[in-house]
Amino acid sequence: MIVGGIVVIALAIVGYFGYQKFILEPKEMDAREKISTPQSNFKRFVDACIKWRWN
Repeated sequence: MIVGGIVVIALAIVGYFGYQKFILEPKEMDAREKISTPQSNFKRFVDACIKWRWN
């Protein structure tokens, strides 16, 4: 009975870290790649507006 409980806890811990590593981490990297270009374009737009405003 105790061994079964320990196995369940160990599987839960391994499952949690596996989910973090193999599911969430790739999704975060994909999201960062997708947002980098629009973020860069927005920064260039804001910089151009500021430059235009002060000239």
